[in-house]
Amino acid sequence: MTLDVNVASVMDIIGRNGPDHLLPLSDDPAEVRRSLVTLRAKHPAEIFRGDGVDTTDVTLPSGLDLRFYAVEGEHDRPVALYLHGGGWVCGSLDDFDKFCRTLAARSHMVVVSVAYRLAPEFPFPAALDDLSEAYSWVQEHGEEYGADPKTVVVMGSSAGGNIAAAFAASRSGDPQTPIALQVLLYPSLDSSLACSSVAENASGYYLTRKQLQWYWTQYVPDPGKLRDPLASPTYRRSLVGLPPAIVVTAEHDPLHDEGSDYAARLAADGVPVHHFDFRGQIHGFLALIGIVPGVEDSINILADTISASLHVKR
Repeated sequence: MTLDVNVASVMDIIGRNGPDHLLPLSDDPAEVRRSLVTLRAKHPAEIFRGDGVDTTDVTLPSGLDLRFYAVEGEHDRPVALYLHGGGWVCGSLDDFDKFCRTLAARSHMVVVSVAYRLAPEFPFPAALDDLSEAYSWVQEHGEEYGADPKTVVVMGSSAGGNIAAAFAASRSGDPQTPIALQVLLYPSLDSSLACSSVAENASGYYLTRKQLQWYWTQYVPDPGKLRDPLASPTYRRSLVGLPPAIVVTAEHDPLHDEGSDYAARLAADGVPVHHFDFRGQIHGFLALIGIVPGVEDSINILADTISASLHVKR
């Protein structure tokens, strides 16, 4: 299969190897973060207001920031805790605002974007601890924002998918705080980077093997912890009893195979799974709203599947 022509056009503008030019020159995360902001500015998205979606920013006593997205006037809706991508090093609430607005509008869930602490300043397991804090807080206060805290989805993109998968596995079998669904969008799950797709898509599709190696060393600086299942979920021996899952992969993504393999393992261990493998697409394509035609259609498919899995009436 060939690369989607619209995605190829965008990559020609922002550069097919993302911020690779920085990594040999600097190990400064702040510089890499600035580079990514510059790359995004080369092809800004159209402003998307979210079809009647209200937002509320909340800062927890610890300093953790959350952003709630809810369709105006709706109450008792399932709540999705969303963890953004960015290699555990980059990313912010604003970077993924359009995606969260679109998802809330299409799915009629309350979406809660979690501004987890970033590596290397806060390495593993800080992000997991932040998700745990956000989860507990939503359990207690979610109703104030239109959410039904009895129906909680954990959801993440890329590095955020790693955090969501690890958290879902860590909470499996807990009857007091059950997770209704885990949604893993092109997740980073295997610290070894040994899957074939890492080699096949090592460069030329924006996310590169070089970046992946650097991101992992920032998130898990202790080599002895790289195969801890909470850091690298693919090393969990059994997936029996984990929450139902939706897994999204992209054809031209170094992380394609680890996501596909994890979906297959979930299914083999008896976990209900919907696996969507988008052909012609690259890592992170769902964030290209207003840039690449058809992305909103893909989000609609995701929203429809989430709603059907949770038996949500829209």
